[in-house]
Amino acid sequence: MPELPEVETIVRQLAPDIGNKRIKTIELLDPRFEDLETSAIDGARIVAVERLGKQIVISFARDSAILGAIAIHLRMSGRLIWIPEQKTKATSAPEFLRAASLKQEHCRARLQLEGGSLCFFDTRRFGTIKISDTRETFLPRGLDPFAKEFTAERFGELLSNSQQAVKVWLLRQDKLVGIGNIYACEILYAARVNPFLSVAKLSPKQIGLVHASTLSILNAAIENCGTTFSDFQDSHGELGSYQEFLKVYNRENEDCVGGCGEITRVSQQGRSTYYCSTCQK
Repeated sequence: MPELPEVETIVRQLAPDIGNKRIKTIELLDPRFEDLETSAIDGARIVAVERLGKQIVISFARDSAILGAIAIHLRMSGRLIWIPEQKTKATSAPEFLRAASLKQEHCRARLQLEGGSLCFFDTRRFGTIKISDTRETFLPRGLDPFAKEFTAERFGELLSNSQQAVKVWLLRQDKLVGIGNIYACEILYAARVNPFLSVAKLSPKQIGLVHASTLSILNAAIENCGTTFSDFQDSHGELGSYQEFLKVYNRENEDCVGGCGEITRVSQQGRSTYYCSTCQK
């Protein structure tokens, strides 16, 4: 499932691609979305594209009056692809889709805009589309790591009164949004913190290291357009490349980059945890 860096990558690409463009129409091609209310969308103009948690949220307005927002969650296999008119004119729509390993029958929704189409492809059909009259509907419960409020002090407050293992805690979207299994493993390795250590036993120094590692790992992943192991593509149909820089995730029995031992994989509450038992004592 795409995590914060993958969703942020898409948002940063889409903002200049579709910002301020008029929506000609919205086509909902999956029966799961047939009950969505779309009357306010046709003819409206896109005024903002942002990431809220792991959702891509597109706000639209008409005559400067905000009418609502569309929230798209990619889930397991969703892809949100911008197809400019010049690309389909230069080749053909089927050829363009094949080049991006996409199939027309997997297109579940389409925003026809000035200058192109924004298409939601979803092979497994786990992705969601929601429409509301306000973006605030889609605000996540947890704190965003890129919010100005995410300081080391605030992070420590969020961690207080918990007995969970720190790796498990990092996956809690009601506390800190956007971090999934890949980045939780990488963050704790960068901080040299044992993933099984109880949150209650983290020292102030360790809290500071995990806070700093969270920001550095997420920023590095965004710079490399996210991580692709199977399904993820950015809004231009390109793969992420951060998998080339992972230090522990998916590296079971490989040498630790610190040269001190091997990477171990264990199951932790049903999820694979990768760590170095020497570096992360």
